[in-house]
This record gives sequence, C-alpha cells and structure tokens, in this order.
Amino acid sequence: MSHTISPVPEHNDDKCRVCRICWNQCPAEVLPELREEKDTLRGIVYSTGHKKGSGPRAASPCQAACPLKQDVSAYIAAIVKRDYEEALRIIRLTNPLPRVLGDICEHPCTKACTRGSYDNHIDIRGLKRFAARMGTSVSKEPPPFRPDSTGMKIAVVGAGPAGLAASYNLALKGHDVTIFDSEAEPGGLLRYAVPGFLLSREDLSSDIEYIMELGVNFKPSTKVGRDIILDSLMSEYDAVLLSTGAGIQGPTRLYSHDTADGIVSGLELSRQLAAGKRPDLGSNVAVVGGFPEGLACARSALRLGAREVRLVTSGKLNKIPLQELILADEEGVIICAEHIVQGLEYDNGLVLNLNRSGPDSDEALSILCDTVVIAQGRTKDLSCLSGLNGNKGWPTPLSLDLNKKNMALSNKGLFAAGEAVTGPKSTVRAVASGLKAAAGIDSFLSGQR
Repeated sequence: MSHTISPVPEHNDDKCRVCRICWNQCPAEVLPELREEKDTLRGIVYSTGHKKGSGPRAASPCQAACPLKQDVSAYIAAIVKRDYEEALRIIRLTNPLPRVLGDICEHPCTKACTRGSYDNHIDIRGLKRFAARMGTSVSKEPPPFRPDSTGMKIAVVGAGPAGLAASYNLALKGHDVTIFDSEAEPGGLLRYAVPGFLLSREDLSSDIEYIMELGVNFKPSTKVGRDIILDSLMSEYDAVLLSTGAGIQGPTRLYSHDTADGIVSGLELSRQLAAGKRPDLGSNVAVVGGFPEGLACARSALRLGAREVRLVTSGKLNKIPLQELILADEEGVIICAEHIVQGLEYDNGLVLNLNRSGPDSDEALSILCDTVVIAQGRTKDLSCLSGLNGNKGWPTPLSLDLNKKNMALSNKGLFAAGEAVTGPKSTVRAVASGLKAAAGIDSFLSGQR
C-alpha cells in the first residue's frame, strides 16, 4: 500500500492543540496580511483561533503523562478565552481536588509538554491553580449535581486524597458515602503534615467542602480498628474502601543510633508545624530524604530560623521538578544529590558522614549539624485490619492480594486505594488510585442491584 505525503502543510482540526508552536514559527506573525489567506494552513489557523475539533482526538503528551488523564489542552483553551468557569468545569471532570493539585501536584505533564522542545515548558500546574481560583471568584461555583440515591451504602476508611477522590466519584453516582477518619477534620496528611506554604488550607477546605456538598457524610475522630471494627463495617455497608494512607513513621535509626536528641522524623516535624508549633532545630540542619517530603522539610527548617540547611538525597537532581529546584535554591537550600549516609557520630554536635554514590563513590563528605531530620521511611497505616476476619487481620500484604484492575481485595465488597496499597507516593497518584477504586466499587455495586 502506498501513501501520498502532501508537500503542503495541512490543518487537521481534530488534532489541533493550544501549544502554539506552529504560531511562533509562522511568517504570518511578522506579515499580518498572510493571516487573511483563505486556503492555507496559516490562514485557517488564524481564522479559527486555534479552536478544538469536536471529534475524537489522540491524547496529547501532557494528557498522557497525567495520572488523572486531565484534558490539559481543553482547559487551557478555556483559560485563553477567559472562560474560567468552563476551565474549572473541565478540570473537575477528572480531578476532584483542583485547588489542592493546583498547589502540590508533581505535574509530570510539564515535563511531557511538547512546547519545551521549542522554547519553554508551559506552567500547566500554575494554570490549573489559576483556573481553580478564578473559576470560583468570578461567580460562586454552583453546587455539584446530586443524582437520586441508589440506596447503596459505602464506607470509606480514611479521609486523605484517595478517600476523598473516591467519595466524590461514588457520590456523583448516587451512592450514600460515609467517611471514617481518626482525625477531627478530613484531609489526612494534606491537612496534618503538608506545610501551609505549599498547600493553602483555604484551598484544601474549598475542595473538601465541594465534595461534602454532594452529601458525603464524615465521621470524625473515629478510628477503625479501635472505635469500630472492620467486620462491623463489612456487615453494615454494601462496600468498604480502605484508604488509610501511609501516615506512620518507620524507624528513624541511622546505623547504630536510635532516635535521640537532635534526630527527628520528618513526619513528626511536619505534624508539629501543621499544629502551629515552631520547634527549635538550631542553626545547622541536615535533612535526609528526597522529593517531596525531604525538600518540604528542608524549606520548613529555613522558615524555623535555621541558617544553613542541606538536603541529603540518594537520588539524582533531575528527579526533582525544575520549578521546585529553583524555589529551593532561591530560599537557600543546599542539595547534596547522589549522596548516601554512611554513619552518624557525636563530636561536639552531630556529624553526618556521607559518601557520593555512582562513579565518584570514594568522595566523602561530613556535615556538622544541630539537627538531623529523617524525611523518609513513612509506612502504611493498616491498623484498621485488626478487626477483620474475627480479629485475625490480613494474612498477606494488601498489594499482593489486590486486583489492580478494580482495586478489589479477596473479601467480597472490600477495596483498597492510595498509599495504603502503594506506600508513599505523590498526592496526584493517590487521587488517581482513589478514582480507580471508585470505578471498581460502582461496577461491583451495579452487579448487586
């Protein structure tokens, strides 16, 4: 079969994007009369204003890279038209936490942006944040549509990003959702560990209030496994979702040293800051960890008055998003990438001994510090399982028992999502996991009706 390739550029409206790469290379940018042409690619592009086609389109690189598969080009096109309410509506189609992810998403879409091969990547996360805020400030966002109840009851254990995302989609399907959480307010680590300079509490509360307007019930200060056992939920509800996250700090042991004066966990430091406390870390601080927890702790240490802060990470520098690196550098964080902790000594203070990983593994570095923050080692909180199967708990790790297609566990009607399954991951991936579990639960309940 032969294919004819046209030597003349052709305009395919269905595949047209808003990256505008072609605009910046077009002679019509400097010769306006060329924009009036009727039968050329440039004439069509200028006359249609880069409008999107209505037919099916292949996912753009940014959309393909997004764990939520957000239609980035569609909501950016709405922003270009200054239709911020429409932009927010498009974002909410696949993202129940638009303000939260506008603040703290790891934004793999930015790295995938094809515009970067021409000049600079588009700040997609910043545009999402702008749309989320402008979409509600132009006029009060109408409450979400609440369909008629299906009569199906779902218990969600854990009010973090995965639990909130699942609750949102399940409520949109008409199911009756109740969230159980050990804390007084919903949000999980988003509320009780993520620093306020990264995630505005106003943005978090706004997203949660929108979800609750769908009729989602919240049972505060109720720890499943202590105040109520999981077997009871399984008998009372048609389906149960475990989304308890990874909010437990693992061992902070550094070789021969247990937690002692001058050694604190990053999770505990973050919880103290979220509670309004300002612990004294001293002048020189070393943070052991990566992105995002380690970098967040390092920036927090500077805000607590530390004069010199080093982030020690075994990962490469390019594993940290460029925007985050720029902010950290501007604030004064010193990043020791590709370094491994070899030991910790006490010599008129704490001395952290490092070795560089990789080809220069003989390169050693010692850091004298007042405080060492261990910003790694968070583990899954599966204490809720103590009340399952007659208090026998769970015989195998959740990740091994999970059906990854629908997030179902072997116990009929029991599902799991988020960091309770994967361990520590980014917020956007927890949200994606919660949405996948919601789809699995809805499919399961459809077979029960």
